[in-house]
Amino acid sequence: MEHMDGMEAARKIRKLDENVILIFITNMAQYAIQGYEVNALDYALKPISDFAFYQELDKAVRKLKGRNEEYLTVAQEKGMMRLNLSQISYLESRGHQIIVHTDKGEYTFRETMKALEEKLLWKPSL
Repeated sequence: MEHMDGMEAARKIRKLDENVILIFITNMAQYAIQGYEVNALDYALKPISDFAFYQELDKAVRKLKGRNEEYLTVAQEKGMMRLNLSQISYLESRGHQIIVHTDKGEYTFRETMKALEEKLLWKPSL
């Protein structure tokens, strides 16, 4: 990377979010031990085969699925829909519509991106 190395980027990411899954893919084995410093899930050496790469992705997905599940509840024409956050790939705003792309399909509803962001960031106090 041009302006910082991967470890520095990982440290900055980790300061913002403790739950981000980090996997280092590099050609410098001597830096593998530093991955523990930022709680990296794994470390793979280049060149990495497709099989090994998919194994790393599978490990990350399994870790994500093991976390407590959170949901987004939205109102559609057909009624209320509860979407598992871990299944959401991305959100799209088109006019006054939000399209939620998930691994099970697309869901469209009327909402502003700002209101949706507030829903996603709101955490009930315990």
